[in-house]
This record gives sequence, C-alpha cells and structure tokens, in this order.
Amino acid sequence: MADQDDLFAGTDVVPLSPEPAAQERVIRFGKYKSQPYEVLLADASYSLWLLSSMFAKLQEQHPALLAFLVNRFGQPDSTPEHNRLQNRFLDHAFALRFALAVSAKIRRLAHEFDAIDLAAAWARHVQTVLHREKDRASRMSRYEKGDSVAMLRDSLLEQARGLAFTTYTGGYSDNVWTNAAKVTQLQFEQDGADVIYLVECGAALEVIAARKTEPSEFDDILGSVVADPPRVTLFTVGGRDGFRIELKPIVGDDYPAILRAMKAVKGTHLLVGEYCGAGATWDQVVRVFSLSGIVAIQLEDVERVVIPESLERAAVPILSDESAQDVVRTAYAALTA
Repeated sequence: MADQDDLFAGTDVVPLSPEPAAQERVIRFGKYKSQPYEVLLADASYSLWLLSSMFAKLQEQHPALLAFLVNRFGQPDSTPEHNRLQNRFLDHAFALRFALAVSAKIRRLAHEFDAIDLAAAWARHVQTVLHREKDRASRMSRYEKGDSVAMLRDSLLEQARGLAFTTYTGGYSDNVWTNAAKVTQLQFEQDGADVIYLVECGAALEVIAARKTEPSEFDDILGSVVADPPRVTLFTVGGRDGFRIELKPIVGDDYPAILRAMKAVKGTHLLVGEYCGAGATWDQVVRVFSLSGIVAIQLEDVERVVIPESLERAAVPILSDESAQDVVRTAYAALTA
C-alpha cells in the first residue's frame, strides 16, 4: 500500500492537521505501539476500526495520526444517512435490484431462467447416452452378446417415470419456480466492508429412481441409483455472485481516498447516494474505479432496476411420464432405423 501514497498527487484531500515528518510518524499506543504509521497500511481492518471507534480520541490526542489515516482511508462512516443506506440491504428486493444492476452474471441467470426447457434437456440426455452406447457396442460387438442399446432403452424408459425438477433456491409447485434468487450470508461491517452478501440461484432436472439393491451395468452411463436418496442429476441451471460493498451517501472530490480504502480491504462495489465532485464527471469516476476492478454505481440507478419476472415466477413445465417415455422411443427408433 505504501506505493499508492502518491497515486493521486494533487487531489484536494485536506488533512485534519499537518502530518509530521517521516521520522516522527510513530504510533504511540495500541497494537502497533512504537512502530511507524506506514504499518497501518497493511492492516486496513484495524485502521478502519481506529477511525470508526476512536475518532474523537485521535482528534484530541493524536491529530497527526488521524490526518494520516483520513488521507489514506477517508472519513469514517457514522452518519444517519449512511445507516439508512446500509439498512436498505435488509430488504430482499433492494439487495436483488443492486445485484442485477452491477452483476452481468445475475442478469444472465435471469435470462436463462426465462427459457428453461426440461423437455429439450431430457431429449439431449437420451440422445447422448444412446449414441454413446451404440458406439461402444459397435466396438465391442465381437466380445459381447445381446443388444445393449435395447437394454439401455429399457433403463431410460424406467428413468422416464421418475423425472423431477428439484430447486435448491425458492420453491416449485404446479410447474412454476418461485423466488429463484436468494440473498444469503448478509453481513454488515465485516472485514472492512459496509455490506457483504451473496445472491444464489439453482435448480436441476433429476431422476428420482426407485431404490434397488443390485447395481446395473448401465450405472456408469446413467448414473448410480443405489445411493440414498436415489437421484441422478441430468441438467443443472443456476449460479451465484458475491458483493463487498462500500456505502457513501455523498461523494465529492475525495473519491481517490475512497478508492485507496476499498483497495486495502478488497472491496468490489461502491454505492453512492449522490455525487457532487467538481474535478471529475461521474462517468470518469466510474472508469477510475473500474481500472481497479471496482464497480461504482449511484443509488438512483439501482432504484430504476426492475426485477425480471423469471426470478420471481418462472414457468418450468415438467414432462409427464408418457411424454418422457415417448422421447426415449423416438430417439431409439431414429438411432436403429
């Protein structure tokens, strides 16, 4: 972090008091007593704790140290506006809108959920395993007896009676997947971030087979159905993305200090209530943060996001037993014609 001290030379960062000469910059108390100020650059969590918990004491007794910390990590967040902005994330819908605003991965999942086709997924599975077995059987024909492709067809017909759409997030009823996106592991003031959480979505097309005691020669192809519960996963959809967010109700020309502080604690996203800087446009600020892999966004852009219907209620019809078996018969007939 020491190399970053001059990164924004010339910006209008005003210290609370002048910083002392390098040889005088020695910590007089606490965890790093008798060590130089620079050691705090490698312990951002402790530095941010000093700013938030001991601001008044530093201001009164150690103003030079306070100036050093503020110039590198920014002013501490302890205002009602900051707390109100932080508490917005207690609302599931707001946390989801923020994720959609900043994450291409979550937006892509919403698009995928709008086009889940279990019939096509089952057909691909059936065609793949039948073709694979036909190729294998052709190579091994002089060593094996019997029609293994026909036997595999019969196993697939049995599997067709146990198709199920299993959701790992949300619920599934009457061919509708509800509340697919789940906000998890929400934390405030953790490891230097104002807000941390994940958005997760997931489901699978599975075969729930009847329990059996003897393994089949096709278990390696179709998946073992001996385990408890006896499930074979044929198709999965979903994913996750995580967010380490810094919150700033107002940002002006102090944004370089905010960037330094976020880099120190590995922040990934900056949410700004209002931008009022004069030295750069908001688009330029966004670009500056993006160079460090940080997404900066304003609150008004989050509030404009509309949650796609597919994340709240996606139609995902499951095949009937007969329809699933017809897929097997059709694929087998085409393969052996």
